[in-house]
Amino acid sequence: MATDANSLELLAEVAAHLPQVVFLSDVQNRSTLYISPAVESICGVTPRQVLTDAGVWQRCLTPESIERVRHAVANLGDGRANLRVVVLHPERGRRQVDLSLWPIKDASGVTVRLVGIGDDITDDLKARERELSLNDGLLQLIASLPDGVIVYRDVVLFCNATLRERYGFDPTGMSIQAVIDKMFVAEEQPAARRRLIEAMSGNSLVPVERRLRSSDGGVHPAELRTVTIPFSGGVARATLVRDLTERRALEAELAEANTTATLGRVAAGLTHELNNPLAVLLGQLELAVEKLPVLQATIEQLQAAEVAAGDTTCHNCADVLQQLADVREHAEAAAAAARLVRSIMTDFRTLSLPSTSDPHRVSLAQVLQSTCQLVDARLPSGVQLTLQVDSAPPVLADEARLSQALAHLLVAAGLAVHRSTVGAGDLTMTLDTDGGDARVRLVAAPDLRLDQAMVHNVEQPLVGSVGLCASVLQAYGGRLMHVAREHYSGVEV
Repeated sequence: MATDANSLELLAEVAAHLPQVVFLSDVQNRSTLYISPAVESICGVTPRQVLTDAGVWQRCLTPESIERVRHAVANLGDGRANLRVVVLHPERGRRQVDLSLWPIKDASGVTVRLVGIGDDITDDLKARERELSLNDGLLQLIASLPDGVIVYRDVVLFCNATLRERYGFDPTGMSIQAVIDKMFVAEEQPAARRRLIEAMSGNSLVPVERRLRSSDGGVHPAELRTVTIPFSGGVARATLVRDLTERRALEAELAEANTTATLGRVAAGLTHELNNPLAVLLGQLELAVEKLPVLQATIEQLQAAEVAAGDTTCHNCADVLQQLADVREHAEAAAAAARLVRSIMTDFRTLSLPSTSDPHRVSLAQVLQSTCQLVDARLPSGVQLTLQVDSAPPVLADEARLSQALAHLLVAAGLAVHRSTVGAGDLTMTLDTDGGDARVRLVAAPDLRLDQAMVHNVEQPLVGSVGLCASVLQAYGGRLMHVAREHYSGVEV
């Protein structure tokens, strides 16, 4: 008996400081020998009430919980029983309690005592429900993002459909190291692993740009942003993967447009400065070419008169005539070169100056020829441009604005071919007639997929160079659309 009393005192000393309720029951007498102070916060009754009133449990537990406890005690055997019961707290309402029971047997193996521990998990369950609700909302938000998102610890916990479709596999359940090996190009993998170590250490990370393998087999730039988020009872890392392919394409087009605009301003100034002296030079050369035949005729008359008079110095006149013929030939060549310079300056003015005139009848053949001559040098290395012109009716447009639109279209097509997996190829621009209307077609080999590279901007006016071209053509009653045939693909006006 002294041993039992000592054990009970030791149990009371330990249990008094625990948040769980601890009790010791006499199975044979169906009485409670000890219960810890935590019973008051969990069940709403005092330890004294439990020790003096055997029926207090009937009022604290729901009927279903009472039956569950009786069944657990009857089938306890030699092991521990774990069950969940519902306690009816007079002030705090229904409480969920995890209950564990251990039997204490005598020498003959009969259970004489029962030790139990009850842990109120109501608040934990509510917190878990709130966390699950938060996780569900967070995952729904991640799933709806247009950028790829991957959530991970040591392994990938979740990724959205955008990431799966863009990179061609589902990383869920894979180790994050395996994901790095699969998504990143070889040169980027060491930096990605170092960044992963920093992320796992809880360090804040700045956005970085990496080259990733996409589902189409190509390598595309992407911006990575990594943050720490609460997830499933702990924290996880979420990395947003934003594909930069389209942004880089637009930036390249914008840079090209800025270069073209700068070239236009230079050309406008150069044209203005050269036009006046060029006009004087061309006028003087043409006047000289016109007067030289008259001078030659006069000398020939003098030569004839000298011959008739028997003058022996007439051979000097022949030398003068030959020199005059040479001068005339040089003057004609210089005048032709000056006309060519004037034509080039006119083309420069066409592309550099803004539209100031109303639409009028314009020859598409002339517009295409001058535009191709000037744009050809601006195309990326490895891109060759061929122009095929057939008879076509004139169109009602402004020559300067139409030339600018077609120049933007050509430059955008050249950049699209240069950025393709092939990296080089031939562009063909043709002019012909379709049902009485003028038709311009800009195409490349089908494997370059020029229609897919340019279709996004074709269908979204005012987006990029192609969209601007589409808007200008629409203003003149034209329509820019993508075409794909067996032997070519591209755009058609």
